[in-house]
Amino acid sequence: MESRRMKPFETLREYFLAMRDLAHKGSLDDSSLIEYVINGIPDSSNNKIILYGCKSIPEFKEKLKIYEKLFNTSRTFRPNSDKKFDPTHAAKLERKRTPNPQPVCYSCGLKGHKSTQCTNKPHEGIVIICIDELDGLKRLSRVLQTVSEYGLELNLKKCNFLKSKIEFLGYIIENGEISPSLDKTVAVQNFPEPKSVKQVQSFLGLTGYFRKFIQNYALVAKPLSDLLRDNTEFYFGPEQKSAFQTLKQKLSENPVLHIFKQCAKLELHTDASKFGYGAILFQQSDGNKFHTIHYMSKTTSLQEEKYSSYELEVLTIIEALKKFLNYLVGSKFRIITDCSAFQKTMSKTVNTKNC
Repeated sequence: MESRRMKPFETLREYFLAMRDLAHKGSLDDSSLIEYVINGIPDSSNNKIILYGCKSIPEFKEKLKIYEKLFNTSRTFRPNSDKKFDPTHAAKLERKRTPNPQPVCYSCGLKGHKSTQCTNKPHEGIVIICIDELDGLKRLSRVLQTVSEYGLELNLKKCNFLKSKIEFLGYIIENGEISPSLDKTVAVQNFPEPKSVKQVQSFLGLTGYFRKFIQNYALVAKPLSDLLRDNTEFYFGPEQKSAFQTLKQKLSENPVLHIFKQCAKLELHTDASKFGYGAILFQQSDGNKFHTIHYMSKTTSLQEEKYSSYELEVLTIIEALKKFLNYLVGSKFRIITDCSAFQKTMSKTVNTKNC
């Protein structure tokens, strides 16, 4: 998204909607989206100062309206001007106004780094994992000692110690397993049938937070996500209703994932089709049984739909390796695929003399 900039004759609204679609495809958080949008507007930091400090998308959209009104009367730069835009000339003006523009962090308000690189983000919750009560007491002692050394304060009313079951960030964590919290599940079940695109976005945002619990989430939700495309008329027909109810049902079945354990055996299962692809990360438990750690799925683009089965399988494996990099790096694992052509490719001996 860093390479996406506002085009010369593109309105602010069109530019924001295009960036929002890119952020949605890449599962980007709101603060990062706002940061990329601001950086992509070809104007000086002084003029764009009104856009800084937004904590939500609605607030940012309101400030965009104010910013656009200001520039409709500005003589220095007009994003919607009918005059021919000269990017070379604009770049020269930008260098004169801000020789070394520094990014502003929206988390801590300091300059010099982006919010995605911020190390000063406020921590509202900390989870310390332990093996048993004795290990938990040792870790708790170190935590309290660190808190005392740095003059920090803890709200004891919000603290829980030596618990075998906790609710954290919308998840229930218990006995090495993780599942959606009851509040989130009830919210999905009580969600009314969408009557507008905005309501579809809200529903997909709610269920998308738990997409790692649902196999082939992207394919199941495709009839709904297609409604978010530009120039698409809103129609909530039988196909959309079926996807809506299926997502509700899958989350109501109390899906469970196992927490990742270091050094345990891993398997990466992949599968691809014309309209989408997915992967499942499995890990072997102490009883030699494999349990699900994470589901991944994506829909194919119009260009990817034209890929051969071999190309789709390779694309799936590449995307899965990117998604599960934090789990797989430094570990041995097996890739399980039904693509015989890919299996033959991996079994070939490479002649390094010809490389």
